[in-house]
Amino acid sequence: MSLVNEIKKNVSFIDQFWNQSFQIIDDWDEGEEYREEVLLQSIKQVAEKFKQNQTNVNELISQMTKELFEWEEMSRDQLLTSTTVLNNLLLINSFEEINIQVNQIKNLSSDLLTSPLNNLVKSNYSNTIINTLEKYIEYRRNYRNLFVKNIKETFSIILKNQRTFLSLLTNPIENVLFPFNKYMVPSMINK
Repeated sequence: MSLVNEIKKNVSFIDQFWNQSFQIIDDWDEGEEYREEVLLQSIKQVAEKFKQNQTNVNELISQMTKELFEWEEMSRDQLLTSTTVLNNLLLINSFEEINIQVNQIKNLSSDLLTSPLNNLVKSNYSNTIINTLEKYIEYRRNYRNLFVKNIKETFSIILKNQRTFLSLLTNPIENVLFPFNKYMVPSMINK
């Protein structure tokens, strides 16, 4: 901003206005780039923490699986004790067949409960997220750079047209109203 605030000699108000406009666009561009870098670094830190905590997740999965199996075992025992009277009414011939079916249910339910956590630990989601975010930020930066370039080119055309229009207006007026300026002594102008 200090470059914009400097008042240069022989610079018109139009040039100062457009220089400030260009500086605002550049400041916005730099701010967006900084925010993207902060976002990318934050995601990388989260992914790193996730990788460090994978051992904790593995321990959690093993503890959860152990408790799930204990809970299934207890429910199976309760089922078998409560269904001994119904053994004759069921189509299943023996408690062994009931145990096999209960084991199948236990295995299926444990797979359903633990597979999302296992997939989360075993897969490489954090790297995929980082790569996707990096591609998104690269796309966004390229698009923003193109946008800034187009805006500056458009502003430059407008600035050039405004300068031309201003010179078309001021030159004839200066020549008509102040023709004696050409004949004045330079020492008188400085006073």
